[in-house]
Amino acid sequence: MHPVLRRNNVRLAGPDSAAVMLFSHGFGCDQAMWGGVAPAFEETHRIVLYDHTGAGGSDLQAWSPDRYVFRYMVLDATERRRYERDLLEAQRAADAALKRVRDLESLLPLCAWCRRVQGEKGTWLELEEFLDASGTQVTHAICGECATQMEK
Repeated sequence: MHPVLRRNNVRLAGPDSAAVMLFSHGFGCDQAMWGGVAPAFEETHRIVLYDHTGAGGSDLQAWSPDRYVFRYMVLDATERRRYERDLLEAQRAADAALKRVRDLESLLPLCAWCRRVQGEKGTWLELEEFLDASGTQVTHAICGECATQMEK
């Protein structure tokens, strides 16, 4: 038996000349996870089951952090978390800046003396003119305080 076949606990089934179907498991499990699936294809396919080095029935002594991808996957996951954290921080900063812009846009420059409003082009308009220009429909009413003064 070839050393790689022994090291990775390779199991073959099905006709030698059939199309190959390779079953590979994820981390934390072994080829036994395919026990309910692989037999259904054994008549029509050459089935290859194996264990990743360091998992299941593989040669556990053959696994080395310097040799196998796991080390790089951890680094990749760390980089991804750093990227996601930076992206979230940038999103929060953009949201804060957008809120500041909206706050500034919602300010209404109103003359403290005559109560006119400064329009977009810097011209001063009566409040009703400004509201009308902004697409706001103005209706008139009399507040309670003014109504009381009018009655006097």
